[in-house]
Formats: sequence, structure tokens, C-alpha cells
Amino acid sequence: MEAAVDRQQAKQTTTGAVFIASGVLLFISQLDWGPIWSLGRLWPVVLIAVGLPSLLFGDKDGHRGGSLSITLSGVLFFLHTLRIMSLRQSWPLFIVAAGAAMFLDGIVRPAAKSKKEA
Repeated sequence: MEAAVDRQQAKQTTTGAVFIASGVLLFISQLDWGPIWSLGRLWPVVLIAVGLPSLLFGDKDGHRGGSLSITLSGVLFFLHTLRIMSLRQSWPLFIVAAGAAMFLDGIVRPAAKSKKEA
């Protein structure tokens, strides 16, 4: 049996997770624990944290495409800041993310009722 999570619970959980992650990152940066933990390199995690709950639970209308774009953009920027993949190499993946968002919304969104049926 799957537990239902409403939008308010998902929003509150996301906000709490962002505060926890921010506090931990600020604390680590105060300790000077290496360049990988610098906030300047971890800013894309905010995009991932914002997009992921909506991707998992959908927005109030059940759409997930926009959150997919935000999450994938955050992942691509994060890979760039960690110097795993440069933006020069990965820019076509932003187009893939936009197309995947449209595709996902197209298959997930319920068919609109015509004016005659309404």
C-alpha cells in the first residue's frame, strides 16, 4: 500500500531538506574541509533539491516535466562544477532535458476534455 503525500507535505519536506543541507554545507565550509565542499561548487544541488520532489510527486496538476528540466539542469551544472563534464560538451543535454520534459508531460497529463463534454 502506497502512502499518499500531498503537495504541502512534499513542500515542507523539501524545505526542511534544503535547510539541513545548507546548514551542513555552511558548517563544512567553516571547517575548511577541502575545495570540493565549497559552496561555489555545490550551488547546482539547490536546483536538484527544488526539482526532485516535484519530479517524484508531481505538481498540483500532476505535471512533472518542468521539474525534470530543473533536476537534469542541476545535475548537468553539478557535473560541470565538479569538472566531470564541461558545459561545452554537455550543452546538447539541455535540449534533451527540455524534450524529455515535454514528452513526460505529454504521456502523464490526462487528456483534456473537449468543450462539448464539459
